[in-house]
Amino acid sequence: ADPAPTFTFAHILLPHAPYLLDEHCHPLEHPIADDMQADTPEQRAIYVGQVRCVDRLVLDAVTALLRRSSTLPVILVVSDHGSGFSYLDFYGHPESVPLAFIRERFGAFGAFYLPAGGDGVFSEPVTLVNVLGNVLRYYFNADLTESPNDMHVSGQELFHFYPVDPLQYSPP
Repeated sequence: ADPAPTFTFAHILLPHAPYLLDEHCHPLEHPIADDMQADTPEQRAIYVGQVRCVDRLVLDAVTALLRRSSTLPVILVVSDHGSGFSYLDFYGHPESVPLAFIRERFGAFGAFYLPAGGDGVFSEPVTLVNVLGNVLRYYFNADLTESPNDMHVSGQELFHFYPVDPLQYSPP
């Protein structure tokens, strides 16, 4: 309800493990802790349920923003990564992740509502590296240098990053 320009950042930890909620956002009878995560049909179904819960909550929030804003808002809904079911042990072996993992993990979701031509600053492929920078440059004339669209995977060793070839990311 505040008429002043507002910047809001929200980081929702769902649908990451631990898996706590079902698709109706109700607590699971048997939650799955981080250390219990496994690539099973049951856990994939629980993961999808949490995705559906989050989808509903985010859609409700975006709908409310669009209905209540007197000025068209800029809305970015972005996941930080796709799931990692194809290779749950990647933290232990980031130097040798399989191609299926790269496609799954780097398949982050992004949906942008960019009024007044803001979508024109994006070109394919869109990676998460420059999303916020593009928005700040376009809408606020921010003097920010564009970063390379490099992708890396890391593991348990702090600050040790392994480059991922962006061409491998593209589906066949």
